[in-house]
Amino acid sequence: MSEQRIYTGLFLFDPYIDQSDSMVAALSRYHVTYDHFPGDPRFPQDVAENDWAYIEELGVYDDGEVCASLVHIKKHGEETYLRVQYDRTNYAGRPLRLPLHITWQTAEGIKPVEAGKRLYDMLHNNKNIEYYMPLNRMRNKIDGDVNILRNMMEANDLDYNSSDDYNVYAMRMKEIGSMMKPMGVWKTFTSNHNVTSDEEE
Repeated sequence: MSEQRIYTGLFLFDPYIDQSDSMVAALSRYHVTYDHFPGDPRFPQDVAENDWAYIEELGVYDDGEVCASLVHIKKHGEETYLRVQYDRTNYAGRPLRLPLHITWQTAEGIKPVEAGKRLYDMLHNNKNIEYYMPLNRMRNKIDGDVNILRNMMEANDLDYNSSDDYNVYAMRMKEIGSMMKPMGVWKTFTSNHNVTSDEEE
């Protein structure tokens, strides 16, 4: 069976120490899907396989079923940002142009692409905005954001007033922060890749 191109995306890296005690990096399973179109997925204009790009994380969405980071991508050497996936709106049944994102976790039975759909609804329809924490507010702990944090914790069956539960959720956010890298590499996911594709639409 011939190899089929499934989707293009910007992949993060997982650093590790090899046998010679040197710091190296492996391709992470976490990525920003750009164009999921089996057979002919596209890269952004003037982008090729193995090009590097910068990732700007804008915030974290967590409603208990979907946990994802809303991101923008800046192509190397350019000042403009990519904000949405490739335009496939001319194809019948295709979803709207979803915002670029990294899906960290979904509940059982929910496909990762659902993260993009929920972020779209949040941005365009103000739906579930109470589960979204902008990154600058998360870092600065601005007054008033306690309700958003409370909502995010309660969606994960955690009690905001419990110090133990608060520490559990803080560790969850810290883990996401450690996986989030400021740069990634453009790759094509193929049918022969060693990671199973579940970013189906």
